[in-house]
Amino acid sequence: MSSYSNTFLLAIERTSSQGYETEPYELPSGPGRISEEHGKQLADIASQVLGSKGQLEAIDIACRCAEVSLAMKGHVERVVGHTATLTIGAVTLNGTSIIQAHGLDIPQMARTGSYHVWLTLPWLEIVDFTLRVSLAVLNGRPLTEAGPLAGYPDFMKPAEWHPIYVGTAATTALLDRGRS
Repeated sequence: MSSYSNTFLLAIERTSSQGYETEPYELPSGPGRISEEHGKQLADIASQVLGSKGQLEAIDIACRCAEVSLAMKGHVERVVGHTATLTIGAVTLNGTSIIQAHGLDIPQMARTGSYHVWLTLPWLEIVDFTLRVSLAVLNGRPLTEAGPLAGYPDFMKPAEWHPIYVGTAATTALLDRGRS
């Protein structure tokens, strides 16, 4: 098993143990893969759903990973033909934590804003609509290649995704607590 698959399965257990309902998860029988065509469709949909006049508006999606991932979940499922699981966790870049969420529960994450949300597909590829844009905005850098990231996270170095909680219920609780 890969590093990501191990932490994803632990995140399912952690989420359930904290009392949040998780969607059923089953590894598909055949190999899955986000194709180049899927990637183009997802980028187009992201531009239409998240952007204005076909362009992503960075300020509208930077640091709003939970809302964006929740809004894009159904679109991703339609494009790839499989369930996408909302995944809450941490991200490291070149081994350095850029979004630190380890050791935090949902209320602490909501209170501190220290978390990241992306989608995980049944064959454990991820789709992340906000990381590139958020990093560009936070670091005052140009929005080059600010589209969605998609692929197997164990092969998307130097970034590493670390699942901590999964599912719509945990994501909704995170958003609800962040608003109160």
